[in-house]
Amino acid sequence: MQVFAIRRLPVLFSFLSLLALLAVGCGGGGSPKDVVKGFCEAGKKGKDGVDELVGFMTKKAGEGYKGLMEMEEDEGLTVIKYELGEEKIDGEKATVACKLTDKRGDEEREEALTFHLKMEDGNWRIWGVQPEGKDKPEDFEELADVVKEMKEKMKEMEEAKKKAGDG
Repeated sequence: MQVFAIRRLPVLFSFLSLLALLAVGCGGGGSPKDVVKGFCEAGKKGKDGVDELVGFMTKKAGEGYKGLMEMEEDEGLTVIKYELGEEKIDGEKATVACKLTDKRGDEEREEALTFHLKMEDGNWRIWGVQPEGKDKPEDFEELADVVKEMKEKMKEMEEAKKKAGDG
């Protein structure tokens, strides 16, 4: 019986390794740099990559970002290329430097960014991004609250418009 179990170890190890790779590839873990890489790769798909992209963000930040993309009338931003720089980890927080070229419509731009991450449910997740020269990061988690308010206001306006049309 022990011989059978020992022979099965390589199969079990291969299976567990595959699961670990899948988890990292789907935003399930890895280093902060791995998470930013996954985010940027998903960003290459433009709006088609939004569901994958938010998997690399904190839950609240992902809700805000996805809500904003749903409100966009154009194709939104598409990542053209990126180069990851220094990763700094300080306990439950981390930053990753990145040079990113993106495109909206016909306009391309290149900027130096610092991604801000924190631990959420045991995994690194992006909560904000700080363009070079800015004093503080743009907080995607705050964006969730703003998007929620905007959607509520739009709904109120639609309801008021319907009532005005009925009267």
